Amino acid sequence: MPVAPLVIGTTTFRAEASPLGLVAAVYTQNGGTLWTKQIYVTRYDADLERDVQDRFITSLRPADGGLIVTVEGGEAP
Repeated sequence: MPVAPLVIGTTTFRAEASPLGLVAAVYTQNGGTLWTKQIYVTRYDADLERDVQDRFITSLRPADGGLIVTVEGGEAP
């Protein structure tokens, strides 16, 4: 399920669909990228199906001048 973008001032934060675990900050008015950050990397076990190992960002929320990213199973590592 897609995560709703978070708008703070002139910046929109969004969890990207691909690759998994990536958050981008963009200018709200023109969509220009300010920065991207890989929040986590999934290390896949070759003996398991890949789709059962995927974890997704479930929410973005502001906190004390920063950003809290929640991932399935809890806050991002």
